[in-house]
Amino acid sequence: MHAREHPCDLTGEALWALARVKESLLSGNPSSLDGCAGWLESAVDCMAKLQGMVQELRSTELQHGPLHQQLGTEVGRLKVELEDISRLLHHAGGFYLGWGRLLLAAAADYTPQGEQALLPERRRLLGEF
Repeated sequence: MHAREHPCDLTGEALWALARVKESLLSGNPSSLDGCAGWLESAVDCMAKLQGMVQELRSTELQHGPLHQQLGTEVGRLKVELEDISRLLHHAGGFYLGWGRLLLAAAADYTPQGEQALLPERRRLLGEF
């Protein structure tokens, strides 16, 4: 096992990064999707290191020791967080797709229901007086 890193430290770091992702996604800010990339990358790095450690610890230390139960609990928490984030990303994507469709419909003089918007009889161009 690595001298300075403990498997549960890595899961804690990954959980912390995933919490930042959730906060960002729940902010409702369009730039929040872009802001999540760094935190997601950090969580993935921690989980990759964790996977390597677990493979090294396939001995009785992991299978029968207290680390097994503790690590199982932490990995379960990671799974729940990742499922939550997956749902948030899915819904955020759907929201922005719908928002884009509404903006496109408005720009094309259609209502959100797909009907042509009622226009004033005469439209003025910017340069027209």
